[in-house]
Amino acid sequence: MSESATAFPSVRGFLRADGFRRSLWAIGSGVVLLGAWVCWLCFARVPIWEVSTSARLESTAATHRVQPAVAGRVAAMHLTIGSRVRAGDVLVELDAESQRLALAETTSRRRSLTDQIARIDEQTAKEEDVLRRQDEAAPKALDEASARLREAVALQALARETEKRVGELVRVHNTSELEGLKAATELARADASVDEQRIALDRLRLEQASDHSRQAALIDRLRLERSAMQGDVETTASSLKRLEHEIDLRLVRAPVDGVVAEVGSATAGAIVREGDVLAAIVPDGLLRIVAEFRPQSALGRIRTGQHARLRLAGFPSLEYGTIDATVASIASEVRDDLVRVELAVDSAPRSRIPLQHGLPGSLEVEIDRVSPAALILRAAGGAFRTEDAVVHPERQG
Repeated sequence: MSESATAFPSVRGFLRADGFRRSLWAIGSGVVLLGAWVCWLCFARVPIWEVSTSARLESTAATHRVQPAVAGRVAAMHLTIGSRVRAGDVLVELDAESQRLALAETTSRRRSLTDQIARIDEQTAKEEDVLRRQDEAAPKALDEASARLREAVALQALARETEKRVGELVRVHNTSELEGLKAATELARADASVDEQRIALDRLRLEQASDHSRQAALIDRLRLERSAMQGDVETTASSLKRLEHEIDLRLVRAPVDGVVAEVGSATAGAIVREGDVLAAIVPDGLLRIVAEFRPQSALGRIRTGQHARLRLAGFPSLEYGTIDATVASIASEVRDDLVRVELAVDSAPRSRIPLQHGLPGSLEVEIDRVSPAALILRAAGGAFRTEDAVVHPERQG
């Protein structure tokens, strides 16, 4: 036998022995891997996600629209998207020059009326003081006039008695007729003095009554004039309030504390109408996620309490992460062939994005967890149904 023939059986035996052990190792490894794969295929659980590309963050508080109460021309704008405002801050100023001019005119008129009323009050006080002093002096003057009248009456009585006695003396004792004439003259003078004092007393009474009436009439006229001016003052006060209200209506203010989320297209100089939306303010409050799904994707599949995650547009999830959420409610009605789903944002989101109202993104809702084997069977069943629908279109009802 040749040398090669002699060596062949030994080489063949070596190869047989070595290949058998390696085959055992290979078969054993394959069985382990296959078993692990079968276990994973049957017992592992993978999530099934329902995805909506129409999702956004919203504030739970209602968004407030900034609208002018009157029409006018925009004089100034104080609106910046993202800026924080407080309730009452002036956001838009409408032109109110005519109202301001009318306000200045009315204010000047009211000031003039107020000054006139002050002067009338001062004059009335003086006239009332004059009337008071007249009323205080009147009784004294009447007393003096009455005293003079009584004195004249007394002198009249004395003159009458004197004239009587002188007349008797003239008749009895032949006294000079000149004495009788003097006595008669004194009596006549006394009578005239009495008449004069009585007339003076009556005239004093009339003058006092006339002065009192004239002074009282002057005071009444001043009071009437003041009342009319006071009415004008109240009218101007109402006009001032109306003008101030009209000016304030042209100052469009923030209705609530919050953040400016939207700004309209109006600019300084533009004409706006009553009720035009100039901006939108989102009040401070919790955030929620609002998404819209097709009815076949949502009804019966999405339920409250399911876990979800939001991927915000413009913020890569690998860098910024996602926002975890939980399904809070599902609309019971379909609108525009869509179902609205609301979700509560987790209290401690992992996203590094500064969350704010209006951020859009895509939402993934975990509707179920099944094994990979079940997924393969579902996919195969769906493929068979599709193929059957294509091959046998007449079966479609």
